[in-house]
Amino acid sequence: MSRRSLAFPGLAPSESIHEYGSSQHITADPWRPGKASLDVWIYFNLISNTILLPILVVTFVFSKYAKIRCLAPLINMCIAWILSGIFSLLLFYDGRARPEDPLPSLSLCTAQLSLLYGVLPMWSVAVLVLTYYVHVQVGANTPRRKMIPMPLLIMAPYAVQIAFSIAGVIAATSKHSHVQIKRTFFYCALVGHPLSNGMSIFVFVICLGIILLKIQLALVFYRNWQALRDAQRRTDASITQAHANVPVLRMLVFGLYVFAGMICNVIKLFDPRSVVPYMYVASAGTIVFLVFGTQSDILEAWSFWRWKWRSLLPGSVSLPPPASNPPLTVENHIASTDSWRDLSLPSMRDESFRAEAGAIIIINVRKSIHPIEPPTPIPRVQIIRHIYTNEEAVSPMGRDCGTTGFGAARPTSWF
Repeated sequence: MSRRSLAFPGLAPSESIHEYGSSQHITADPWRPGKASLDVWIYFNLISNTILLPILVVTFVFSKYAKIRCLAPLINMCIAWILSGIFSLLLFYDGRARPEDPLPSLSLCTAQLSLLYGVLPMWSVAVLVLTYYVHVQVGANTPRRKMIPMPLLIMAPYAVQIAFSIAGVIAATSKHSHVQIKRTFFYCALVGHPLSNGMSIFVFVICLGIILLKIQLALVFYRNWQALRDAQRRTDASITQAHANVPVLRMLVFGLYVFAGMICNVIKLFDPRSVVPYMYVASAGTIVFLVFGTQSDILEAWSFWRWKWRSLLPGSVSLPPPASNPPLTVENHIASTDSWRDLSLPSMRDESFRAEAGAIIIINVRKSIHPIEPPTPIPRVQIIRHIYTNEEAVSPMGRDCGTTGFGAARPTSWF
């Protein structure tokens, strides 16, 4: 009876097609999903992981139109998926991706399986880092001053990848008779080593932490929505939620994909011949691209046909000169925050200003170009609603809108 193989992220492939051992003999594999399955698997890894995600990362870093903030954890996660796509396609790059292709060398197979050993741990840690970072940014019971230093967060996924890859090399080069290197239908895998159990336990613990953090994010999202709804009903004001909860909402949507991965693992346990888990792993880059690459700033950065018009707009449009001391008309100023603090209205012209302080702060400010007679007084009070206690307070406005309870400027857009 053959042993279960250690494969790409926690998925155990079936019998091998080609087997390397001391005799380097070839064994037939009765399970062949078909050419279409392999083509789809290669397509997802090649197009999504090694083409689309690099484009997204370049947009994050270099585009002047993408007003992105807090990039490091998100870019880190994208790079993790890019690396997984490259590692998965080593046989494809060598021209030996199909079962009928020539047998890959033992060194190439050893390199691929050792790299794939660390892919799932790297994935899980990268997702945990991003979830933890958003969890801290929204102020979900975690003071920002206690946040883990960013360099450690950035290095954690790669440190885990290197550690498991080194362990994979040691396991592949061991002299134990029960350890075998096999060329499976999709990639090379290691069979018969207990390191696979350690990897599964590690990933399970990390995923448990991710789920707990996402539950807290979901609670914050619900409380924000409830506070905004109650404030609108009590004040009869026209409230625009804007994009205050978009980062949290995107993280929750991505959490559904993580939950789908747990279902795929269950499917693999009961049906080892199912191709669904392999397709799930290969499509990870596509999901990341769709979830985090469709926010408004990124889409605007990719709208190259509008760049020329945006550059010409300031010089081609003339506005009437503003009054010497134009009044401010405040339509509404409703805040839901996790800290009792004072806010002040910024000076803007025909713009909506939003500051994020753990929950939602919705401010709609309009500066009139023409003087209004008599001047409209500026409201000097605001409604502050605590998202955890549901208490209300009326407070005069004081400090800058762009600062948080920790005294640091909060970004206008996270992703």
